[in-house]
Amino acid sequence: YEQAVEPVELVVRLRSADLSRLAGAAGDRAMATSTRWDDPIDPDYLHVRLAFDWDDDAIEAALKLTDRVEIIEPAWARQAIIDSARAILARYSEGSAVVRPD
Repeated sequence: YEQAVEPVELVVRLRSADLSRLAGAAGDRAMATSTRWDDPIDPDYLHVRLAFDWDDDAIEAALKLTDRVEIIEPAWARQAIIDSARAILARYSEGSAVVRPD
């Protein structure tokens, strides 16, 4: 069964030109209820508030956009991205992969 859950909201900052990429990563449902406003410092950027059903969905959408998006809030989501980036770096650092003989 499904019970009502509080939406997980993210506020992200990205270039206006990357809005369609955000839509692809976040999905139609998150984009349909999103709100947008211009970045107060740089007119080439937007802020977008998105709502997701689950924490994992929110983080996954942000990770799909790599460095094209910055999570502004909440702080736990920013930290989740930092933790994921560190884990990726550790996995791909020199000596981290098992080398198979040819």
